[in-house]
Formats: sequence, C-alpha cells, structure tokens
Amino acid sequence: MIKLFRPLVDNGLAYFCAWGKGCEEVHDAVDLSDVEREQEFGESDYFQMTTWHEDDSLEKAVWFFENCAIPSENHVVADWDRFAVSIGNPDWAAEMNRSLVAIQDD
Repeated sequence: MIKLFRPLVDNGLAYFCAWGKGCEEVHDAVDLSDVEREQEFGESDYFQMTTWHEDDSLEKAVWFFENCAIPSENHVVADWDRFAVSIGNPDWAAEMNRSLVAIQDD
C-alpha cells in the first residue's frame, strides 16, 4: 500500500485524513511512505500531518478535513488544493460532496 501513497508524499503532501473502517491502516501507510522518503532524501523542512477518523461520522470527518487540515507553517506553498476521494462507494462520495459544499456555503 505504501507504493500507492509515495507519489503524493514525493509531491509535497501536506495533510492526509482517512475515514472509514480500517482507515488506520491507510493512515499508517501514508506515514510509512513519509518515513521511507526521509530515509532516502533526509528530513523535509515541514511536517506531513496525518489523521484517521474511524469512529467519527463521515460528516464530522469532512468537517475536520475542511476546517482543521491545514499545512504546517513550514510547508512552502503559494496556494494549496484539497481533494476528497471515495473508493467504491458512491453514497460516500455524494455525502462528502454535500458536506464540502455546505461548509463552503457557510
């Protein structure tokens, strides 16, 4: 699973939130991708943050993602994007979309 996330880490992933059953394993794979990169290239000048939200509702996890998942101060970015992905569950994708749109409308 590390190979799946390594390109994100190599390209400056700043914050990763995982939600759902077994999301701790995904969270750990992202962390291990970061450790693997540090072993190859040394420590970066910013902290990559990861969180997992297995016990939260999807709505609460999306709220956290939108309001609290902010790159560390040392992460050099002029502008940054957020994206949310649902794998294999269109209902989750629709809920994430509704939640993110509702947050933006507030």
